[in-house]
Amino acid sequence: MRHIGGTNMRRLLGDARERGASAVEFAIVLPLLAIILLGMVDFGLALNSQAIVNNAARDGARAGSFAPAATTTYKGSTMSVAKATALASSSALLGTAPTVTVTCYTSGTTTAVDCGSAAAGDTIEVKLSYAYTWLTPSLPGLGGLTALSGFSQMR
Repeated sequence: MRHIGGTNMRRLLGDARERGASAVEFAIVLPLLAIILLGMVDFGLALNSQAIVNNAARDGARAGSFAPAATTTYKGSTMSVAKATALASSSALLGTAPTVTVTCYTSGTTTAVDCGSAAAGDTIEVKLSYAYTWLTPSLPGLGGLTALSGFSQMR
């Protein structure tokens, strides 16, 4: 074999038996790397969805705490304002809209009252429930949904 600059030609070209070995190794490793990458992206989307749900609950509780006082004109407006704000804040979520539950409590107690008759200083509580659908394939029997929930209380 001819020497080029002191290097063996066989060493430069590689052994004929090793041709294609790197392609086979790449074909074996590629699906695993793709699943890991997609899993990381999917987990990031799940964390983002959880942040959106938490912020929507907080926005709904804040809007409900500033809603106009209940009168014959605005009967139940505290609940509707809180619910509408929470749904608007969660509009970036993929899939179905979350379920919003609004409850009002008498100040300092756990006694629920009608949000339409809530007085100043009473507590409003907003809960959001959302079913996150995973993008990456899941293991058989585990299902592709995870329940995410957010909760906020304000006076």
